[in-house]
Amino acid sequence: MKYKVITFNMCHGDNNNGIIDVINQSNILKEYNADLIMLQEVDICTSRSEFKNQLYEFKKNFDFEYSCFGSNITYKEGWYGNAILSRYPIVSSENYLTTTPEYSKETKGMLHAEINVDGKYINVFNMHLPVFEKERITFSEAIIKMMVRNNISGDIILGGDFNFGKIPLGNHRYKVKKLNSYTEFENIKKIFQCPDFSVNTWPTGNPIADIDKIMYSGDIKFDEIRRLNVEISDHYPVYAEFTI
Repeated sequence: MKYKVITFNMCHGDNNNGIIDVINQSNILKEYNADLIMLQEVDICTSRSEFKNQLYEFKKNFDFEYSCFGSNITYKEGWYGNAILSRYPIVSSENYLTTTPEYSKETKGMLHAEINVDGKYINVFNMHLPVFEKERITFSEAIIKMMVRNNISGDIILGGDFNFGKIPLGNHRYKVKKLNSYTEFENIKKIFQCPDFSVNTWPTGNPIADIDKIMYSGDIKFDEIRRLNVEISDHYPVYAEFTI
């Protein structure tokens, strides 16, 4: 069967115009009929987002029954982190956080969900790596060790905002250091296969960084991957199809 996946950094619902509108974001993504949505930068009941539960809004509009959330930080009276929405049952979930950030002062994380797709179990990892290179490398090393230690194998899909090459300049400004290879990416590729997909996804309008990825391992068959050219955040969503 075909299994359709989207990863999307939703920028707390900001549609790249200063207007927070989760319903518009979800309406546009609904057109692609995905089975799995991995969201980064989700607000849950923050004052910034009018105390709304953005995961609930997304999930309700998609008419998906299953979801999970992993808070990376408490923020503006609420929570901020990653979410997974699924057409199929989520059996279990767990959130992994970076250690105390040395540079960014902001914890990032990876949300893990085990999903039962008509009797076939798939491990899904939704990752948001830090914006500082040393923290990205440390977290990528920890991820590999965790998977080996917990004997996580079989069919796995990994997606998210990897932040490869981003260098913070302060006040939410960044530059991008383009390299042929990144240490943290090479670490992750020790376990996961990466489709031949080198397309800039950030920022929308004039993208200069190839940082939003979907990877996989196991017996699932990769079919296609593409950027969705919709400007509903500061990141373009990425869409992939697999046969499972």
